[in-house]
Amino acid sequence: RELRQKELEERQLRNQLEFRVAERTLELSKANDTLREEIRIRRETQHALRASEERFAKAFRASPDAMAITRHSDGRIIEVNERWQELFECSRDGAIGRTLDELRIFADAGERRRIVQAMGTQGFVKDLELSLCSCSGTEIRGVVSAERVQMGNERCVVSTVRDITARRRAEHEIEVQRRELAHLGRWKPQQIEAIRSVKHTLLEANA
Repeated sequence: RELRQKELEERQLRNQLEFRVAERTLELSKANDTLREEIRIRRETQHALRASEERFAKAFRASPDAMAITRHSDGRIIEVNERWQELFECSRDGAIGRTLDELRIFADAGERRRIVQAMGTQGFVKDLELSLCSCSGTEIRGVVSAERVQMGNERCVVSTVRDITARRRAEHEIEVQRRELAHLGRWKPQQIEAIRSVKHTLLEANA
């Protein structure tokens, strides 16, 4: 009888052990499934992030507008595209590590303050027309947009400048011509003919 009781106890212990092993195996299996799913999601996220970064890099390089990336912490330039180098007449090596103030990009301190204020209150600037300067001192009229972004572990600002210098110059010339025509419209035909005659005489004299 004692032997049977001992065998029964051993059988119960084995059953309990097998149950615990099975229970633990199931827990480990579920943990492995969860880990594999987390790894899959992480890989997909990393792949999507790399793809997004590649698309941004291509768009950044190929943009017809001047683009720059600056660190939010100190305002130093960490990247510029080719159009930025052309517009501001400054090489990539000459721009990286410097601030826009050091390069004297802003022609008007008041306009610079407008950008700083807008970035501080709303985190972006959209289609703000400003007077700018190239590194050689050439005046530029540009439409500026800027936005704070997170790049890896660093907060940055991506800014875009669309050059409208030629357009504004053409508009100014058209306005000057319009005023001249309006002024001539108030003159008598005899006065206009006299001016034409003088111009013709001067041209013949210089021929």
